[in-house]
Amino acid sequence: MSTLEQRMGKLEKKLRFYQISIITILLAGGFFIVSGFNKKNQVPDLIQAKGFQVVDDQGRALISLKSYDNAGNIRLYDQNGTALVEIYQNDTGSGSMLTKSKSSKYSCYIGSYNNEAGQIKVYNSNQKAVDEIGSTLSEYGYLGVNNASENNILSVSSTSNGDGVVSVYNRYKNRICILGPDDSGNGLLNVMNNSGQNMNGIWPKQ
Repeated sequence: MSTLEQRMGKLEKKLRFYQISIITILLAGGFFIVSGFNKKNQVPDLIQAKGFQVVDDQGRALISLKSYDNAGNIRLYDQNGTALVEIYQNDTGSGSMLTKSKSSKYSCYIGSYNNEAGQIKVYNSNQKAVDEIGSTLSEYGYLGVNNASENNILSVSSTSNGDGVVSVYNRYKNRICILGPDDSGNGLLNVMNNSGQNMNGIWPKQ
């Protein structure tokens, strides 16, 4: 066998070796790629941290979850970093939610009284509470409307017997009108002057 033939034989052997090697690498790579796609994502059972934030593409916090005074606290922010919603534990130890305007003024509060009864407040643009829904100490429902100075001007509640009663107050904080029942459940109307003094007695007359 000539030297040229020997060289050609060696080249053929090397070529076959390289072909086999490349095919093996391609098959192995294909196997790992397919296996990676078919592998299910492993979900951790528990993630613990003292704080967590969701941020936008510029790194600005949009949602914040953290602990505050040994209780959970959640805040939602707009793109300017203004807090719009806060969920937290209030002074009574109950859950509360406070919403704010785009200028970070109070808009609405949902929480509870000291007796753990629910409470909702609505604020005007000057952060004065002008509406309130809650309950009385007798556990009856309550609706209150305030003026711009947060003085109550209208309340809808109930008597100790469980009958409905409406009270109207003037700007001097004096009650000037009462619409409610007598002890038998009959309707009554009592009108007072601006000092809160009786004007008509009770109508209809007893």
